[in-house]
Amino acid sequence: MQKRDELLEELFSVSDAITRMCKEYFLTIFQNEDINIGQLHTLLALKEGQPLLGKELASRLHVTPSSITQMLEGLAQKDCIERRQDKQDRRNVYIRLTAKGEAKLQQVRAARLIILTAMNKPLTDNELQADLDRQHKILAHMQTISSTSKEQ
Repeated sequence: MQKRDELLEELFSVSDAITRMCKEYFLTIFQNEDINIGQLHTLLALKEGQPLLGKELASRLHVTPSSITQMLEGLAQKDCIERRQDKQDRRNVYIRLTAKGEAKLQQVRAARLIILTAMNKPLTDNELQADLDRQHKILAHMQTISSTSKEQ
């Protein structure tokens, strides 16, 4: 049996390859869309906690404020987001999804389902459940690590 380090290295390689292939497949599905992957990430981040300030959104996406400004400008031109100025503090501009932005996310969800269905086709229901259980376990552990590091 391989050493744990070797197993982890192989797991990383396989996981990285799957991620790359899923991204390529996703981009193939969305090649005729007028939205790029960065804009999709932005819409997904907004969906998780809207309305958000631009600086909050930049922080969530780990990008610079100037990058998020460009991203938001493109999304506003496509009518996927709306900006509203805070009446109490006019320096703050809140961003939220429009109906068109919500519809774009529905397309993303449909594409993700196609990808997940295709990539998990060779698995039995039991194998799929075991994989899901394993990922929940890893996620819970990572959340513990993340909250511990934020407290320090």
